[in-house]
Amino acid sequence: MPKILNGEEVLEMACQIERDGRAFYERAASFQPEGPARSLLEDLAAMEKDHERFFESLKSRQRDFGNALTGHEDIDRYLDAAVAGSIFPPNPVANLSKATTMRTILETALQREKDTVVFYTAMREAVPHDLGRETLERIIREEVGHVAMLAGAIRDLDK
Repeated sequence: MPKILNGEEVLEMACQIERDGRAFYERAASFQPEGPARSLLEDLAAMEKDHERFFESLKSRQRDFGNALTGHEDIDRYLDAAVAGSIFPPNPVANLSKATTMRTILETALQREKDTVVFYTAMREAVPHDLGRETLERIIREEVGHVAMLAGAIRDLDK
């Protein structure tokens, strides 16, 4: 039986995902010359910052969120694994250097965005409608859009 997750733990994980994503995109952008690749990375960083603001605001209303997030054992287990750090590798910026190829940057970002979509989709079941589920659903759609943008950028590298 998974432990009953604390809403604040899950929301902090969401904030950390967004902070890590923003740091990754900002650092990757700093290595790129002016142009479409740099603009894409800067745009993604700005979107991650907006997402973090939403999760921070949700944290401030956390007492309404409750302690038991879902009551669905599989979702609880998944969220618990994510909070424990076994789904998202820590510090995505650590291996990023000026020598990192754009393909590696995009592929790393693509995988993290896919993982984020799964995490937020599981988390959605825990968020009451009146506490921000519609905004979370918009963020999920935006994250899916990030996946599409990154996949398109990878395809463009092959042209």
